[in-house]
Amino acid sequence: MKASRELARLERRLARDRTAILSASDVEMVDRELKRALAESFPGLPAQALDRSGDVIRWQALGAKCQEARRARGLRDMSLITGIPQYRLRAIESGHLSEIRPALADRYFRVLGIEDWVMRWCRANRELAARAGLASTTLTLGPQPGVNTVRATSTGLTGSPLTFTATAIQPTPSIRSGGIAPFLAATDPNGRVTPGGIVSISGSEFGATAFATALPLPTALGGTSVTFNGIATPLFFVSPGQIYGQLPFDVSTGQATVVVRRGSTPSAPQTVQLAAVSPAIFTVNGAGSGPGAILHAATLQHVTGSNPAHSGEGIIIYCVGLGAVDGAVNPGATSPSPAPQTLTTPKVTIADLPAEVSFSGLAAGYVGIYRVDATVPAAVPPGTQNLQIVMADVPSNTVTIAVQ
Repeated sequence: MKASRELARLERRLARDRTAILSASDVEMVDRELKRALAESFPGLPAQALDRSGDVIRWQALGAKCQEARRARGLRDMSLITGIPQYRLRAIESGHLSEIRPALADRYFRVLGIEDWVMRWCRANRELAARAGLASTTLTLGPQPGVNTVRATSTGLTGSPLTFTATAIQPTPSIRSGGIAPFLAATDPNGRVTPGGIVSISGSEFGATAFATALPLPTALGGTSVTFNGIATPLFFVSPGQIYGQLPFDVSTGQATVVVRRGSTPSAPQTVQLAAVSPAIFTVNGAGSGPGAILHAATLQHVTGSNPAHSGEGIIIYCVGLGAVDGAVNPGATSPSPAPQTLTTPKVTIADLPAEVSFSGLAAGYVGIYRVDATVPAAVPPGTQNLQIVMADVPSNTVTIAVQ
């Protein structure tokens, strides 16, 4: 009963997509059912006539894919188009292995534009593909550009090993248009990159995924580096499509030219406007709204609905984008002690009431992150209240804080 249900499921799948590549277990099930049906219908049929019925089942998807591609492209006389005799084309589509010529089959698949699909089929049907001369593999070259000599052999197949060269080229990194933004782009209502802050760069072909594992941050990860106006940027993270780094404090505000290098291959330069400040408060949900990343100053516990702040209590607000500080900070390094303070003291409001600010500067132990120490005003009513920072007349996002 279970086999019948599985067979019915497979029949429905093939009715929807005749090009579906079957798993080994599916092929075995269909092969078993086919042999049983043929044996019942033709009791005298020689056993060897059924030996390759599994091949027919496996090849069905390849033949259907060729027919589908021909119809989709409106191609009719494939023998004229490809220069392949008609009987060879029929052999390719029907799976007559003795009549298949691998070079002609490869040409046919390329004309149809299905070579990538055929590679997947070959990987799913390795033994049959090898007998047809269609066996394929994927070759991954090393990370360094240059010429590689490859020697290929296949277990179980006769003939001399195949030796050829493959040239690895260095992909060119590309910065997406508008892809340079503050790390907390969803949080920062101003969307401006600031010296000393954390920057996000989006694009393609940046390099292999790599993380910084020590401080100070390195200026290259996996051979990938970034410069702003020619100044190297310490990097937190690199992936093929994303880079996070700390913009050095000594990069001037105004227009900056950004270049990503993968090895010695540079991207096309892209310009971005750097602002003096662009305050943004961390939030619990990471989306820039709701409860802020705020601690009780006395206990360093998070302020939450079940552990609210109280009137007159000191709190610590974690944020980015507060701009220049009054002390030297090495690029990619954590804040020195005592922590440098911002050149301007920000304004903090809770429930639209001004809060006294006792400290504004870099957060100890972090790179590119600031802290603002403030006191909850005595007149703040209990409940969930809005909190905002304004730095040099530039407002941050509005977050919430629980007050009792």
